[in-house]
Amino acid sequence: MIDATGKKSGRGAYLCARLSCWENALKKKRLEQEFELTLSEEDRAGLDAFIATLPRDEPAQPAEKAGKARATRKKATTDATMLQREAQ
Repeated sequence: MIDATGKKSGRGAYLCARLSCWENALKKKRLEQEFELTLSEEDRAGLDAFIATLPRDEPAQPAEKAGKARATRKKATTDATMLQREAQ
């Protein structure tokens, strides 16, 4: 089950909302390692359906725009940290 709000009870793992994060996590079986289980075909199909809704990652920024990109990533990290704190 995917909980974008981070407020549902039970065990959870934080994973960013970028397509590349999800693709890597499933490819390298990171969720299975974190939860110490094997994903069923049904669960995997549900995750694949969720991943299909994620937008493609933005291409790499040119060097002159890199400073602006870093500021955006910092804000996204801050927002994610606030969500984690609210969930606790």
